[in-house]
Amino acid sequence: MPNRVPPLEDTWAFQPIGSPFPENPVKCLNQQNMYVALWYKNGKVSCGERFDDGPEACECNECEARRAKPQPVPKPIVRVMLNEWADFRAGDPFPPTKCVRALFRSLTTLPGENPDQYVALWYQAGEPVMGRIWNEGGKIAANFGWGGHEYKKNIGSLQVLFELPEHVRGFDYAWKPYPEAAAQGEKEWVPVHVDNGKVKVSPAVIILDGKEILGKVDIRNERASAGYGGTEKVLVGGAVHASTVLCRKAKAGCKFD
Repeated sequence: MPNRVPPLEDTWAFQPIGSPFPENPVKCLNQQNMYVALWYKNGKVSCGERFDDGPEACECNECEARRAKPQPVPKPIVRVMLNEWADFRAGDPFPPTKCVRALFRSLTTLPGENPDQYVALWYQAGEPVMGRIWNEGGKIAANFGWGGHEYKKNIGSLQVLFELPEHVRGFDYAWKPYPEAAAQGEKEWVPVHVDNGKVKVSPAVIILDGKEILGKVDIRNERASAGYGGTEKVLVGGAVHASTVLCRKAKAGCKFD
């Protein structure tokens, strides 16, 4: 049989603004913090919403006091200001993470060289040596020039420079002409470097026989080189000035130590 019991009337409770919040109010559809309210103005009925913490325009003493309190200062975003060097061995699987690529593009490079070259760091007799790695059949292949020799076999441990995500790092990378990178005094773009007191080497794309190849530059001693053709190809003095050096610049609000 049909239910002939009439529905109950809605129950409205009288409360002034700023009074304790009632139990079990009717919530507005799809709203997190709004509830059905009824108000009379000049004898006319107006439906609206009530907030459990008071709307922005509420002028009750409690809301006024809350707005008068000092607001907490947001914590500054901490960003990484160090270069991200990761340890690998020659022959390891080529890393899927974004490595720093020479000039951020394929190079117009020397015969027999992979045009997609990435920044790498190696140590020989305690001296830092910048060179290059590339993807050879899914494995890390590497090449470094040091002491007049080219090293591309039995390299062992090396480090690869990675580009951290935009929201993590507090700086940007860019490849800058040698004269700009080597300028003295305060400058916006600072060369990425490793300094052992004897040499201060930076990743650099140098020009050999009119072609680009990733190697290293020692700005302090105005000397650049790369391993190629079984030897270390060396440039000195003015010949170094055609090189392009990897630099970095702090983002707004960030600074290097």
